[in-house]
Amino acid sequence: MKHKGWNMARKNGKGAADRITRTERQRKAVEMRRAGYTYDEIALRLGVGKTTAYRDVTRYLQEARASVREDAENMLELERERLEALLKAAWEDAEQGEPRAIQAVLRILEALRKNLGLDAPAVAEDSTPRTTEEIIRTLSDEMLDELAQSLSEPREGAIN
Repeated sequence: MKHKGWNMARKNGKGAADRITRTERQRKAVEMRRAGYTYDEIALRLGVGKTTAYRDVTRYLQEARASVREDAENMLELERERLEALLKAAWEDAEQGEPRAIQAVLRILEALRKNLGLDAPAVAEDSTPRTTEEIIRTLSDEMLDELAQSLSEPREGAIN
């Protein structure tokens, strides 16, 4: 369902102006939020509802994150292309046994693996005992003897 005001703005040719105004409002809302304003305060100062103030902030931040993510992906791709070009240039000499070319190829391959995330650290398995049985298995015989003795001794104030 389309909002009636949106249709009127489009019919009157105000769509582009509204988008510019909305973008500016979103930017101001984010600045205010960073300065510690609540969504109620932002809404009051910008002349919008609290929900609109919240949406302005979240949408602006989502768009900023998407832009940063795209820039980072482009930088990684550019770096990958450079490394592949260097690898291609050094490869033939490395195949011929040239020691410096072999070292260069190894360094380039290492950089490519890092770029592609292939050298990510392995996730260590959590070996913390979780059940009573697992905990008991980790105790020494001496500790088990002490535990058994303490459980068999009558406790003060206990009803026999």
